Amino acid sequence: MYRPPCDSIIFDLDGTLWDASPTSVIAWSKTANDLGIDISIDEAAIKKVSGLPFDKCVDVLFDSHAEKVQDLRTLLDESEKNEILQRGGRFYERMSEGIRQLSREYKLFLVSNCQEWYLNAFFEHSGLRDAFQDTLCFGQTSRPKSENIKEIANRNSLKRPIYIGDTHWDQEAAFTAGAKFIFARFGFGSIQVSLMRRGEM
Repeated sequence: MYRPPCDSIIFDLDGTLWDASPTSVIAWSKTANDLGIDISIDEAAIKKVSGLPFDKCVDVLFDSHAEKVQDLRTLLDESEKNEILQRGGRFYERMSEGIRQLSREYKLFLVSNCQEWYLNAFFEHSGLRDAFQDTLCFGQTSRPKSENIKEIANRNSLKRPIYIGDTHWDQEAAFTAGAKFIFARFGFGSIQVSLMRRGEM
């Protein structure tokens, strides 16, 4: 197994550990239909905004409806919460086994732009809560991912953390936070190769 030169590994969630986009499609499409919003939401649309904070996802996918429709964000959040808690997401092949193996050799952490309930739902469905020494998400802090990575590093005295994610937003957040980055190419997004070559922002 490849052994990265680090003292800790911090994981992204969506597109890195699991894919919950089919479940999100069900929830968001149902809410749009109930509100009479004529909009098409599919897995590609969900994956396009994955990695962004919840409010930003709503702004991108619902455009002007995001401000015109009262309580849209609240209704979307409640609908998605109900579906995710019930259905969960699709775990990537051998993800659980890999996390367990890595946890025996490295300190593992999780930093995501998701809501707190979403993070808890992942742990409920995966049974991996005990494999991670600490976690932090946008829903807990309302701060950018780079700042949450820094906080995880600071409060756990991490000297050489590596962040694993699947989008250029993850790449930028890692470098801004002073962490190295590993690209999960099986995920939802892409990266900026020039930044990877320099290893810095």
